[in-house]
Amino acid sequence: MKRSYLLVLLIIAVLAVGTQVAPDDVPAGIVLKGVVFGSATGLLAVGLVLTYRTTRVINFAYGAMGTLGGALATTLADGQHWNWWQAAAVGVAAGVAVGALVERLIIRRFTHSPRLVLTVATIGLAQLLAGIAIYLPGWLGSSDVLPKITTPLSRHTFTVEPQTFTGDDLLLVAVVPLVLVALTWFLHRSDAGMAVRGMAENSTGPAWSASRSTSSRCCCGRWSAGWRR
Repeated sequence: MKRSYLLVLLIIAVLAVGTQVAPDDVPAGIVLKGVVFGSATGLLAVGLVLTYRTTRVINFAYGAMGTLGGALATTLADGQHWNWWQAAAVGVAAGVAVGALVERLIIRRFTHSPRLVLTVATIGLAQLLAGIAIYLPGWLGSSDVLPKITTPLSRHTFTVEPQTFTGDDLLLVAVVPLVLVALTWFLHRSDAGMAVRGMAENSTGPAWSASRSTSSRCCCGRWSAGWRR
């Protein structure tokens, strides 16, 4: 673990020095843009790994579960002209609801099935949710299949050559640590979180269906779907 921290610090130091020593080869704006996108990708990876460790299943519907909530939020803002904050709140709630429904209607039904069967089921689920997300804008009156919206923070911009950043980028970088802190508290302080940790650390693998807490798996699914939004 200490080696991992040292490696991360070393990479950060090398990039920081590179932006100063060779700005043409290592532009500071590109590095910062990588931090923005990387923080979001890293948060998604945490949810994917947590889901796998608690169920021993690679959930191919992981991205689509969050995409549906995102599509709903952007469509409400674009097609129905909702306030952005209200639309975002509904999108997060939709992501949590989708996670709970997937657990209740899909995961539980395949509890005693081979892991491969459940994995294939998530592939079909991914196609279904992605299809709904594609058609949802049209159903709710949006003119675009993938509507692009601006937020109250979008008009605040600044430039670090050669990239321009908005307040949305800063919000993303600020929210990711807060979500990780909340997740850490959940895993270490709540009963459901400690149950999730116990499931993740259980090395019995295929025996998960007999020993893992159903409510904890459902809680994990809701968390994962919610923060993907």
